[in-house]
Amino acid sequence: MEEIIGITGLIDLISGGAFSRLSLFAMSISPYITASIVIQLLAMVIPALERLSKEEGEAGRAKLNKYTKILTIVLALIESLGIYLAYKKSGIFVDEGFLTAALFVVSLIGGTSILMWLGDQITDKGIGNGISVIIFVGILAGLPSSVRTIYNLVFGVATGFSTTGLITALAVIIGAIILIGAVVFVQEAERRVPVQYAKKVVGRKMYRWSKHSYTIKTCNGRSITNNFCIIIFNISSTNNTYV
Repeated sequence: MEEIIGITGLIDLISGGAFSRLSLFAMSISPYITASIVIQLLAMVIPALERLSKEEGEAGRAKLNKYTKILTIVLALIESLGIYLAYKKSGIFVDEGFLTAALFVVSLIGGTSILMWLGDQITDKGIGNGISVIIFVGILAGLPSSVRTIYNLVFGVATGFSTTGLITALAVIIGAIILIGAVVFVQEAERRVPVQYAKKVVGRKMYRWSKHSYTIKTCNGRSITNNFCIIIFNISSTNNTYV
């Protein structure tokens, strides 16, 4: 299959290459990620959703999680239809009738639903954040092919050892290390604001002023901003590919 670029390449990376192989989990957990971003952004502007996230505690978060899953199914339906039309355009289907389209769409939605359920189980069992674990495993699944690509870049099958390929491979590895370090630095960065408390009297005792610091995370959006920017910047390249 031709090289996948743009937002489809992002989906293929998250799914561990399942998208390019057209497997049951081709969409991976990407519809859930998008739905989570949308719900959290809406919670900032819609008072009802904001109350659910801040005032109603565990019950409110459960409702938000329910809304996220409903939106995930809707987005999975739209995305699976888009994938079907893209593959249909390439002419890989023998029968392009309604039943083929329905089976294709339902299968992809079912695959995403299974991963969403599996992520909840991983979180409930206390192993870690289920969605993050699934994304991490998907990226690890595509790591061997990336290593093979870098190896072929340096030691080509036909050309043998390539100095240019070695320099390119080193640049890619160093760039990846710098990028990971920058992301960790921004994500973990915090600012300490000094706070002073004046003298106060409690009963017959007088307490002198004390000095503390209040820690503020400089990147409260966590990975939401990263994912949102990646999706926005890759939409244009995807449109150029399929339009």
